[in-house]
Amino acid sequence: MISTPSPCPDRLEDIAELVMGILPASQGNELQKHLDTCPACSRFAQTLRNEENKLRDIFDRAALTVKSQTLPAKRSTVWTRAGRLALAAGLLLGMVTLLFSVLPENKTSPAAFAQVLDYIRTAQAVSYKMTIQMVRQPAMEEEIIRLEPGRSRTCSGTGITQNIRIDDFIVDKSLSLFPNIKRAYLTEYVGREKSAGFEGMFESLKKMQEDSGKALGLETLENQTVQVYRSVDAHQEATFWVDVQTCQPVKIQIKTQPLNVGNFKTVASTWTFTDIVWNPPIDERLFSLVPPEGYTCEQTQVDLSPPQETHLVEALRIWTDQTGGAFPDRLDRSAMPDFGMKIKEGPTAVINLDSNSSLGVGQCSTESNLPESEVKAALEARHKITKGLLFVDIQIGSHAGWRYAGAGVRWGDAGRIVCWWKPRNADMYRAIYGDLAIRDVYADQLPVLPADPTGQPTP
Repeated sequence: MISTPSPCPDRLEDIAELVMGILPASQGNELQKHLDTCPACSRFAQTLRNEENKLRDIFDRAALTVKSQTLPAKRSTVWTRAGRLALAAGLLLGMVTLLFSVLPENKTSPAAFAQVLDYIRTAQAVSYKMTIQMVRQPAMEEEIIRLEPGRSRTCSGTGITQNIRIDDFIVDKSLSLFPNIKRAYLTEYVGREKSAGFEGMFESLKKMQEDSGKALGLETLENQTVQVYRSVDAHQEATFWVDVQTCQPVKIQIKTQPLNVGNFKTVASTWTFTDIVWNPPIDERLFSLVPPEGYTCEQTQVDLSPPQETHLVEALRIWTDQTGGAFPDRLDRSAMPDFGMKIKEGPTAVINLDSNSSLGVGQCSTESNLPESEVKAALEARHKITKGLLFVDIQIGSHAGWRYAGAGVRWGDAGRIVCWWKPRNADMYRAIYGDLAIRDVYADQLPVLPADPTGQPTP
C-alpha cells in the first residue's frame, strides 16, 4: 500500500505561520480553503497544532511559576515575549522534524508502485488524450475512452480528417464514423481469439512488474503535487506522474527504443497520456454500434484468424495489380506507407489506406464522394495487405530465416524467387515465386544475397 500522502511542499511554510498566528489574514483565508480540500495538508496542520499546544502548556506552566514569585510587572512582560519567541522556535524545530518524517525518501518503492499498477489494472473505465510522436513524423493525437471489459471510443483528427472509431470486443465489431462525409463502416471480426481484448501501448502498462518502478521524488504538475515513478527495461522507459492525495496516475509517458531485427525495423517513439480521468461517468450511447441518423453505412467482415502464407500471396497480388506488375522494394510493416497507401486515385479524391497519414483510413481527401463500392474495396484491400504483412512479422519474429529478394522482380517471372522462410521443424524452405506460386525448395536452390548488416542469416 502507498504510505500516507505527503503535504504539498509549497504550502508547508504558510501552514506553519498559520499555526503560529503570524500569517496575514488574506493569505490565511485562501490557505484555509486549501486545507478544506487537501487531507494531507490538513493532517499536517493539525499535527503542528498539537505540537504547539504541547509547547504552550510547557510555557504556560513556566509563566505561572514566575507569576507566583513577586516580580516587577516589567519583568513579567519580558518573560511573556521571551516565552512567545521560545514557543515559535520550538514549533519551528518541531516543524523541521516533522518535515523529515512526512516527506518521502527518494528510493525504490515496490509496494507504492504496485498500487499504482493495481489502480490501472482494476479501473473499470478511463478516458485520456494520447499523443504519439515518432522520429521525423508529425505528432498524432487521439482522445480515447476505454470501458471494461472490452469497449473503447477513439476520436482523432479535426474537420475533414475527423474520425470516430468505436470498438466492441464483446461482440467483435467496430464502427468507424467519418462526420465530414457522413459515412459509416460497420466491421465484423471473425476468427479472433476470445481471450483477446484491448491491445496497444496503454494496455502494456498492465503487464509491468510491480518491483520495476523507482520513485524519483515529488514534482509540481499543473499546480498539483505528484510523485514520479519510472520503470525501465531493454525496450522502453515508462514514467508515471501520480497524485499524492489519490494515488492515481495523472500523466503517463512511454518512450520506446528502435527495433532492428532482420528485415523488421521500427523507429523510436514517445507515447504521452494526459487528461487522464479514472472511472468517469459513462454515457452508454457513446459506444453504440448504430450509425447516427443521416449516415450512409457499409458493412464489411474482417478475418482475424492467424495469418497464413496465402494471405501474403494475396497482399503481393494486390500490390502488383496496382503497380503494373512490379514487386515492392522491401517487404515489412515499415513498408505500409508505400505498400498500398493510395489504392484508388481519381481526379477529385484519394482514398487513404495508411493509418499514419493525416487522412483517416478510408477517408476521401475532398468532399467529392467516390462510389461506395470503391471505398469498400479499398478498405478491404488494406485489411488484406495488413494481414499479409503480419505473416511476415511472424516469420521474422520466429527467426525462420525470412528473406526478401523481390526488388526489381516483375509479376509473371516464374523463375525468380521473391521471398522465402523455413517452417518450424522443416527440412525445406517455403518460397514464393514471381508468378506467386508457392513451392518447397532446398537451401541450395535459394538466391545468394549480399550479407545482411542486421545479422539475419543468409542461406
